[in-house]
Amino acid sequence: MPGRRFAAALLGLVLLTAACDGPAGEPVSEPSDPATVPTSDSSGPPGPYRPLFAPGATVAFFGDSQATIMLRPDRRPAWLAPYMTLVDESIEGCGIILGKIRSRSGEGRNLATDYRCEQWQAVWEDRVRATVPDVSVIMIGAWEVVDLTLPDGEPLGFGTPRWDENFNAALTQGIAVLRSVDRPVALALLPCYRPVTSSLGTGSGYWPERGDDERTRHINDLLRAAADSYPTGVFTLEPPPQLCTDPAISRCCQYRGDGLHTTPKGADLYFKAYVRQLIGVCSGDEDPLLARWRSLRCA
Repeated sequence: MPGRRFAAALLGLVLLTAACDGPAGEPVSEPSDPATVPTSDSSGPPGPYRPLFAPGATVAFFGDSQATIMLRPDRRPAWLAPYMTLVDESIEGCGIILGKIRSRSGEGRNLATDYRCEQWQAVWEDRVRATVPDVSVIMIGAWEVVDLTLPDGEPLGFGTPRWDENFNAALTQGIAVLRSVDRPVALALLPCYRPVTSSLGTGSGYWPERGDDERTRHINDLLRAAADSYPTGVFTLEPPPQLCTDPAISRCCQYRGDGLHTTPKGADLYFKAYVRQLIGVCSGDEDPLLARWRSLRCA
């Protein structure tokens, strides 16, 4: 009997390990979209720096309203509390670039003169020093996917060398601010956004460029390159793959009402993906949270 119990436990551990650490699937296009999705295949070898944190770790989110909405009390799933202590340090309406942005839909903003955005580095610094989290997550993308005109009037077409240079400089500043408390930084990769026209004229706006997977893929490439440039202390976080691979989820208002911001179901999807990557609960059957982890059925 002991031998059978051991074999059964071993089989369960193998299956759990496959669920927690196995490939997320090759990126594919949605049937209605010709572009491939911006997420990467996670089945390859791990990067040089991939930390795991103890259950209950303090995770602070910096960035735009994607984090603001996802971290609202009514969005946070009840099961999450033992795994992460969440801190919302985001600035609604602000990413990391400054200047005038303009969409082909006619929408536009001047981030350089928006009082919420113009001093974002100083705000981040004050907040990270007050919190000193176990890990800081940078979640951006809502305002970075469009053409930009710098405050000095220089136009930067999205994805051009000068646009990349400006983005990389801002990202480097943000990373430096968050690493100043000697804690690691996670760069949240962008999902496939699916903006809806009914958002035109609302606070989040329509901004159809968000739904261009080539653009989000390009930003993800820059985020990965930035993480790879640090020998330690900076790494990337993958979004839920279903937001790209499953049209029933990616285009479903039950997960993202405006194609950008999460509903409670969307936040649940995100946090399951992030717990898998951040929290060390897949280390074996000796882990006291293993039974709880199985119940999440996040694989």
